[in-house]
Amino acid sequence: MSHRSRKETIRYEDVFGHRMRTFEEEAEVGLSQTEHTKDKLAGALREAGLEEMAKKAEAGYYHDFLSPLDAPCLQLMQDLREVSANNPKVPELMRRHCNGEFDASKEESDEWAASLEGQDTFRRLFRKE
Repeated sequence: MSHRSRKETIRYEDVFGHRMRTFEEEAEVGLSQTEHTKDKLAGALREAGLEEMAKKAEAGYYHDFLSPLDAPCLQLMQDLREVSANNPKVPELMRRHCNGEFDASKEESDEWAASLEGQDTFRRLFRKE
């Protein structure tokens, strides 16, 4: 059985077969979570010319914790599919979405968990009957 050295990094591929960045690589190119992920998504949508979707993203419509939807990630994919035939930039956005690039960050998750909604959810989940 071989053992990997600490410096050796396992490479992962996303669902489309593209190599995913490691955390170290993301830090090197400045992709750490300094921007809220809803704003990161809005910027990417805007760059692709999808202004109406960008406005929804800015409002949190596609965000894991801010959205009124039960499955905002599925809605984002559906909305991207609907505009994909007319926009050559959409397949790359879909790949990035499937790769988790626009998922809520750990900080955003922690913030939600500490919120009234998050605390109420945990109480309901772990309620003893």
